[in-house]
Amino acid sequence: PLGIVGVTRNIEERRKVENELRVRESQLAEAQRISHIGNWVWDIEKNHLTWSDEIYNIFGYTSQSFDSSYDAFLETVHPDDVDFVQASVDTALKDEKEYDIEHRIFRMDGSEGFVHERAEVLRDKEGKPIIMQGVVQDITERKAAEERERQLGILTAQSQKLESVGELAG
Repeated sequence: PLGIVGVTRNIEERRKVENELRVRESQLAEAQRISHIGNWVWDIEKNHLTWSDEIYNIFGYTSQSFDSSYDAFLETVHPDDVDFVQASVDTALKDEKEYDIEHRIFRMDGSEGFVHERAEVLRDKEGKPIIMQGVVQDITERKAAEERERQLGILTAQSQKLESVGELAG
């Protein structure tokens, strides 16, 4: 028997470990918030999707407003990208290929965003996919900057073309 001192010590150690775990979870959540990266786990057999708080932020949902299934996730994908996302998931599940894609999403408020996803598939002893887990990063700002840069390049080229036409005419 442990006795009261031993039980008290075990309770104190457990509280210390639980507190350390809460601190680490808080630090991870803060790092995800700062970097706009969230993690997810999809239990394929149960079709249950678990999102971190940051993924809910990226997509603009709350855990109460999201169905937590692969089908519900696909409903958030931009309609023009759904086939690409589904094919990428299927390839990762069937062919054991890397899942590393970018695609557009519609947030709950209707705004459009861009995300980068990376994932891996965990398999049982027979090689059957049982879990897919990964990360999502909000890259909306980067995509907007790339588009601005592309537009600027077009305008610069057009301006240079007009200048050369003007020089030839003059």
